[in-house]
Amino acid sequence: MTALLFVDFECTSLDSYATYLEVAWAMCDINGTQRTPLRSRYSAFAAPGVTLMLPQARSATTAPVWTASAVNKTDQVALDMAVESGLFDGWLACPRELVIADGAELSRLLLDDVISHSVADEYVHIAGAGAARFDYRVLEVHCPRVLPVKGRRQPTHYRPVDTSIAQTSLLGNNSEDKMIKWAVATYGDGIDTIETGRPPACMYSGDVTDWSVFRHRAAPDVARSIVIQRALWRYAEPLRLELGIEAT
Repeated sequence: MTALLFVDFECTSLDSYATYLEVAWAMCDINGTQRTPLRSRYSAFAAPGVTLMLPQARSATTAPVWTASAVNKTDQVALDMAVESGLFDGWLACPRELVIADGAELSRLLLDDVISHSVADEYVHIAGAGAARFDYRVLEVHCPRVLPVKGRRQPTHYRPVDTSIAQTSLLGNNSEDKMIKWAVATYGDGIDTIETGRPPACMYSGDVTDWSVFRHRAAPDVARSIVIQRALWRYAEPLRLELGIEAT
């Protein structure tokens, strides 16, 4: 058996150091069927050795202020994205007791879902758009209990499933919306329906097609990755049948 743990982080830097302001995740079957609701939480923990980079209060007429040892051009892109997406305002408004404070707390939440919603000897892969390049590395640093050690599952598999690689190789860059619309037209509206939890489990509701305006937010990014996985899985079904490959 194989399961996927979709994870996405939103942060203050596109480099290898950052403060992570938002995280979302969901456990799914390999075909994209959800085992858990889509969960979304604000967070406030930084990469090791990095000055915590957090949004400070602002008025309607002033620009956002961030505390940091330095802000380079790459950081500024990420910070601007956080402002434009509403992440900045949401982070400020969220009660502090609902904000994930460190990787240990996030590990507990992820492990609760992995252990509760997987079966013995099942392979659980970290999944998502860009998961291999970024999200897996964040978990490696902050949530090592979730990832394998020396090739052993602990409790996830060492190999992430990066949905962006498949869709980019098929359709080129920035193809998510096109692929989702094609999947809906081909397979029906149900393919883009995502089960969401109650707040603070998830801050969104509705179908993924209604979330297209929420760029650079964790929960919509996870939702789109799940729908992409569903589309790719259904698209590959004729090949699996031809080769006699079972859905495991």
